[in-house]
Amino acid sequence: MTSRPDAMIDNSAFFETLYRKHAILSTASLILSVIGPLVCTVLIGNMYGANGLAAVAVCSPLFFLGAFLGMTLSGGGNVLVSRSVARREDEEASRVYSASWILGICGGAGVCVLLLILEAPILSFLPSEMRADVSGYYRWVSLTVILTVLQWIPLNFCRFAGRPNIGPIMTGTMAVSSVAFAFLFMPSMGLSGAAFAQALGCLCSLVAAIVLMRGSLLQFRFTKRLGMREIFSYGSPFGLERLYAMVGAYVMNTVFHMSGACTALAVYGVFQIIHRFMTALISGSAQTIIPIAGMLNAERDVTSLGKFLKHATLYGNAVLAVACLLLFVFRDFVSALFGLTDAADADLFRYAVVFYTIYVMLLLNTTLFAAWFNASARLRLANLLFLQDLIFLCLSAALLAVFCGGRAPWAAFPIAGVLSASALAMILVGMRRRNARLIYPFLLDPSAVRAGRDLTFSVRNDPAEASEASARISAFCESSGLTKKQTILIALSVEEFITLILNNNDRTEVLDLTCRLTLGEDEIAIRIRNRGRMFDPVAYYKENIANDIERGVEIIGLKYIAENARAIDYRETFGVNNLLIAIGRH
Repeated sequence: MTSRPDAMIDNSAFFETLYRKHAILSTASLILSVIGPLVCTVLIGNMYGANGLAAVAVCSPLFFLGAFLGMTLSGGGNVLVSRSVARREDEEASRVYSASWILGICGGAGVCVLLLILEAPILSFLPSEMRADVSGYYRWVSLTVILTVLQWIPLNFCRFAGRPNIGPIMTGTMAVSSVAFAFLFMPSMGLSGAAFAQALGCLCSLVAAIVLMRGSLLQFRFTKRLGMREIFSYGSPFGLERLYAMVGAYVMNTVFHMSGACTALAVYGVFQIIHRFMTALISGSAQTIIPIAGMLNAERDVTSLGKFLKHATLYGNAVLAVACLLLFVFRDFVSALFGLTDAADADLFRYAVVFYTIYVMLLLNTTLFAAWFNASARLRLANLLFLQDLIFLCLSAALLAVFCGGRAPWAAFPIAGVLSASALAMILVGMRRRNARLIYPFLLDPSAVRAGRDLTFSVRNDPAEASEASARISAFCESSGLTKKQTILIALSVEEFITLILNNNDRTEVLDLTCRLTLGEDEIAIRIRNRGRMFDPVAYYKENIANDIERGVEIIGLKYIAENARAIDYRETFGVNNLLIAIGRH
């Protein structure tokens, strides 16, 4: 057999494909969740003009309050569950999932009550003659907050359940039902009908999610130990980002109300709903990083992690660049769509689009790095990045409004983006100086790979390559000083299980099979992953061939592995096959 030196290179296709699949589904879910509010805003703009859009601007920050609590709970739960999955702690994963639901119900109800109490001061931005009409809209938006909180939980946890398609189904249900209810209730209820329609849409999607999540890996179990501190700690970066967005929206409402009264406030109201759409693109990329990167970080798989993060950054920037280009090119159409038909309103919108598109492109990379810092437990850094953006945006807008006035506050968007990106670069440089082993841009530590304790490679759909993989593993083990018995057991494990996977599947369905060997101090871990049809080699061995006397010679290798390995575990993670073989070091 001729050895091919390029055959076993880790081609990273496995994690690139995994990222794209989950990012597309996550982004689609978030975009669909914006469809209902977007259509309602379009209807409000066309029915009530600038006054209606100004009301949307004043009330839209309430969405961020619900998203703050929902993303904190689901984001923190994502990090904790990713670690539990990596450690094979299924009970702990379900406990975190259950605690998120309980905290969401209690926290969402508390926030609803608080918002109803604060109705008068929040609506003080609007002219007195508008407040009576907007009051009903505000109250329904407030009651929608608890549903928004609960929606984020299945929306994010469905990845771990191996059902990422639940997200688009959920938000698709919400989009269709909320739009249908808007056309049904707005003619009779006016502005209140728009908020009532969104509340009913959220309720429909939540019911659909609960039904679809039944029977998944994560099970709801009532738990007394909620772990609030851990969940809120790990979820704080993305939760606080939404809270900062809410604070920023109120500050910008004040600035634009001072600089351009109802016209500027109406245009900013349109940008708030556009920003929710752009945030869906940004968050779709960032939220996909957290669970997968968190799992790889817990496994200390630096090789795969670096390629995964690089691909996520390139993919996210490409998608957002296209969206920003389309917004800029079709800015007149977007302006007219939202009812900004007055010449002054349309001109201001065209002016503001230039500044906004620059800002949102710069914001993406800050958000991606915040997601990575969150997944790698650098929580203070993740929180700092979002706080900086809030401070830079609000401070720049306020200073420009005071000293320049007019349209100047719109320039605060690119100024804040540049300052945030510069601050991120300074943080990365500072961390690199403190630890010379870290490599740019993600500050990963490749010392384990360089020290020869980690080996990762890919295997094509050819049983002959199982033998090549075994030979490569043997050479690696011998050079690492392992005993002959350990080397034989490791090499045999790789060859036998790869062969078993390939022989018991349609080989065209076994895609991107990767193998990773990690030499720990107490344990040697062999991890084999592949996309394609779900196949549990451990269960197959136990049920079909473990006691097959007639195949004794054929399966002697598998019997030897089963008797000498510390643990052999199969599970489906993120919808892919994941086999772990643990061997004692001593």
